[in-house]
Amino acid sequence: MAIYTGSNKHLGGTETVTRKQTVFYGLVQKNVLVTGANGQLGQELKQLAEKTNSPFRFIYTDADVLDITDAGQVQHFVSEYSIEYVINCAAYTAVDKAEADEEVAYRINCTGAENLARSGAKIIHIST
Repeated sequence: MAIYTGSNKHLGGTETVTRKQTVFYGLVQKNVLVTGANGQLGQELKQLAEKTNSPFRFIYTDADVLDITDAGQVQHFVSEYSIEYVINCAAYTAVDKAEADEEVAYRINCTGAENLARSGAKIIHIST
């Protein structure tokens, strides 16, 4: 990874690269799974990622697309989309409801995180 200014002849043209842009040579785009994409953390991450020049391809999911409590589904998704990194923003965050429905909260917050960690992808777990 290197930061360049001015004309960039390494990319086979004369594309202008600003001082703040980062240029990656010879790297294949990496797929990053973002779970909980419709939640507060997921939305913030999506907005931030859309503003950056990144070599990563972000794949945003929510519970309707990927049930992280289902280990088989997680493994299939990670394999199918060649996921190399997971940013886990999925969580059961309604504290009052979580106390009343501990089993569901545990499955999402613990089992779901474990399934993602066991998927073979590198994981970043974010929690409020």
